[in-house]
Amino acid sequence: MKTRHAPRTSESSLLVLFVLALAPSARAGGGGPIGARVLEGARAEAARGTPYIMEYAVMKYPGGDVPEGTGVCTDLVVRAFRNAGIDIQKELHEDRVKHPEAYPVNLWEHKRADANIDHRRCPNMAVWFRRTARELGTSIDAGDIPNWKAGDVVFFAAKGEKHPWHTAIISDKRAPDGMPFVIDAFPPKTSETHRLDEFGPIHSHFRTESAPAEPVEKAGSRAVDSSRRR
Repeated sequence: MKTRHAPRTSESSLLVLFVLALAPSARAGGGGPIGARVLEGARAEAARGTPYIMEYAVMKYPGGDVPEGTGVCTDLVVRAFRNAGIDIQKELHEDRVKHPEAYPVNLWEHKRADANIDHRRCPNMAVWFRRTARELGTSIDAGDIPNWKAGDVVFFAAKGEKHPWHTAIISDKRAPDGMPFVIDAFPPKTSETHRLDEFGPIHSHFRTESAPAEPVEKAGSRAVDSSRRR
């Protein structure tokens, strides 16, 4: 009886495997169990293609949300973290009330804490993450790409500006050159089509590694027509 030997892996086969590893559908490791749930929640919003609609909303507290089928970049992050059992509306509001000096209150006309809008403003959200999560490097050089894990949160700032204008969730998908994709709410809708290096200077990068013990309430809200900026 002849002994069968495993087929040799040709150089062309190795090349195919290498190319597939770098394809846009390639997956990268996540930032732990919290990151996996955050990614899951963000990806669900991208699958819905939630339209980018900016309007002030009066919502319940805690567990409030803008109307289903609407939202801006921060609403995507709030929904993604609720999927991991973390209510940013509640956590940020409580911190904002206890430590108003930590937040950039002078950016807005109304200085008092507002549970309807405070957590929906990028500058406030970036402060909250800095106070509660692990802050990581912002470099996107080739050697630093492994530091970006699925479920991480990134903020972008315009060149020369101190405060961020946009936020997104890091995807586990990678472009052919290894650059991570992000999941974000950016006009016209929430998607998983933008690259990490697409929005200009990176303001900050965070990873949440623990969650509150209490479950988050189901979201609900009442919309109010307004053009107030986030």
